[in-house]
Amino acid sequence: MAESFAPGAVTSDIALRHGVHRNQLYGWRRELRLAAGASAALAVPEFVPVVAEDHVAVAPAAIEIEIAGATLRVAPGVDLAFLGKLIRVLKMTR
Repeated sequence: MAESFAPGAVTSDIALRHGVHRNQLYGWRRELRLAAGASAALAVPEFVPVVAEDHVAVAPAAIEIEIAGATLRVAPGVDLAFLGKLIRVLKMTR
């Protein structure tokens, strides 16, 4: 996200480089602007590192997201709208 807000950045090139469809990146940027209250002085979002750990899988692969001291485990096929609501609720508890 931060890279896409850099002056002269080509959003479709950034999406391709990171294996994300450009429409998804555009959607995330739109959501960020709306969340910021459509402020004219939108701050560039900070980079959030992703840390991969070795785990022995006993069930279908899942993603673990840690926010505000809570761990959210997401199974494959989760409804993305529901997941977004959960993440927003966790972020509000910070």
